[in-house]
Amino acid sequence: QGYAHVEANELRANEKIPWGYDAMILMEFDQPKAKYTLRAANQKYWNCDATFSDAPTDNSYYTLVLAEGNKIGFRGANNKYMTAPTASDQIMKCTSNDCKTNEAFVLSDSHGQVTITANNNKFVSMSRGEDPQVVAKDKTDTEIFQMEFIGEGKWN
Repeated sequence: QGYAHVEANELRANEKIPWGYDAMILMEFDQPKAKYTLRAANQKYWNCDATFSDAPTDNSYYTLVLAEGNKIGFRGANNKYMTAPTASDQIMKCTSNDCKTNEAFVLSDSHGQVTITANNNKFVSMSRGEDPQVVAKDKTDTEIFQMEFIGEGKWN
């Protein structure tokens, strides 16, 4: 299984590592509804019918269900569980009646990831075996750097 991320304006679970802006997914709790929404890196809400919306709709709310192995499942408005298909080109959507292996998720917290922008509005980029360079006009995974807290108020 892979990590969820936004690809081609869809939510897919085919990333090998949770890296970059596209892999950021926020769980937001709606207290009056007592349910969660999933807001992706594109600032849109993922719906159980495999679409994005600019604001939460009835299809944007999920009930969290405990699954086997300290995992959770997301039950959508259609009372089906969100599935993370094993094929890399398939999108995540609520299609399963049961919370099995492909419907069980692990929540992962990660260190902060940042981009560094120079005065010329270009991003610092890193390639294997090279020193950092200020050359990139767009953000990709090579313009993302991880910040790690090393204690005593210091970051690495």
